[in-house]
Amino acid sequence: MIIEDATPHNIAKQLAIQISAYDASTRRIEKEKIEDFLLTGSAQSGLLSLDVKLINNTIRCKKWRLERLKFSTNISEEELEKIDSIIEKLSAVVFGECHFDTDKWRYPKVTMFYEECFFENDWSVYVGGGSPELIEEGDSLFEKCSFAKGVNLVGNNISGTIINSYSSIFYECSAEHLDVFNVTISPVLWSNMTPRHERKLSALTVMSSSLGSELNLSHENIEKVMVSKSEVAGLNASLIKSHAVCFSDVVFTQACIVSSGCVDEIRLVDCNFERNCDLSGVKCDSLLISRCQFSRFLDCSGLGVLHSISFYALILGREGVFNELSPGKSAIENADRETWRIIKHAMRNAGNQLEAAEFHAMEMQAYRGELKELKTKKSERLLLWLNFMISNHGQSYVRSMAWLVSSICITALVLANDRNRWLTLPDPWAEVLQPAANFLNGLALGFLPLSGLLNDQNKHLAFFLLLATLLISTFAWHFLSALRKHSRQ
Repeated sequence: MIIEDATPHNIAKQLAIQISAYDASTRRIEKEKIEDFLLTGSAQSGLLSLDVKLINNTIRCKKWRLERLKFSTNISEEELEKIDSIIEKLSAVVFGECHFDTDKWRYPKVTMFYEECFFENDWSVYVGGGSPELIEEGDSLFEKCSFAKGVNLVGNNISGTIINSYSSIFYECSAEHLDVFNVTISPVLWSNMTPRHERKLSALTVMSSSLGSELNLSHENIEKVMVSKSEVAGLNASLIKSHAVCFSDVVFTQACIVSSGCVDEIRLVDCNFERNCDLSGVKCDSLLISRCQFSRFLDCSGLGVLHSISFYALILGREGVFNELSPGKSAIENADRETWRIIKHAMRNAGNQLEAAEFHAMEMQAYRGELKELKTKKSERLLLWLNFMISNHGQSYVRSMAWLVSSICITALVLANDRNRWLTLPDPWAEVLQPAANFLNGLALGFLPLSGLLNDQNKHLAFFLLLATLLISTFAWHFLSALRKHSRQ
């Protein structure tokens, strides 16, 4: 592809060819005279005033194309003024396969289109006035363009009337980063139909803006997505691959979908989801959802979190779905009590008592860890430790059954040894321990239900039998409780 310098002569020449071929009335005008008119104005072009009026009317009634031109910072001031005077005569211009090494291109009264253009430096989008009636349905501001570095949209450079007439801003484009600040737009911001997970955008930042159309990042391979203090119509980021997806102080008026994506870090802080939020099937290393309101459903079914998961102060308008949530070992160890409590209540509200019990166990383990760090409430820590050791907070009927069978066997062995005298203490030891044994047995005999069950032959085992009865009862209760939870499945 041959690229010519964007000189006034080359621009005027391309436009003159198109204008002269526009219709029968313009074909009778010589291309050279049209070119001279664009370069010098009517006074020096040799055109009749009627032809000048005809050309002026013609160039304002449609989009004109400028193709394969290089717009460089090396253009002299004199040439730049001539280029400005030519382009400002038009109502709309399409730059096709052009090369820009400038950082912006501003014409307040001209509607711009860029097709298959290349931008060498960071580019600032400018959308001024122009003719919105020349923007047709399906038109994009940038179509199949490549930005070698970044591109930014800033509210001060954008005319809402014009930019909201496009169907999309960036269609099938690629860029290192896209930054959107203080902008209110209704067209689709970014849309690609490229093969799955081909890297087209490395980073997207949206701040203090309002996006009136769904933000479509489905199948994108993007390094970072950061949106803050904004309102977004909706998000479709299904099957996204990303290092970080972070939303802070964002209102989603439509569904937010990140399902089946692969994201290292997801952060949702101070967000309001007016429709469903779908995180189902996402695989991530870290997940933080804090101070968010979900007016409809929060779907975390099949969510896999490897290293860190944290939920805090969530408002669930309906129910949260956490079926088949699979936190990794590190995520379980690092999560706090509040996280598992929120999931547990969501499970109970959904009628899933079995998995609610599992998350209750995780909640208690996290609570144990918090108490250990605070070094307070040692008695409560002890009870939690015993509950964990006996039945894993009601989750392991095998463990509680093992304790129950062991306690019964030990009790039976002690009673058998008392009758058969297989093992006895040496006389010196027996004399030392006898006063303490008599005291403990006396206390046990003071327990009225037990005293009626003992005879003279086994009263010397009163304290042991009381202790064994309490342990067997405790282990039996834990076993039956855990068995009942599992039988509900």
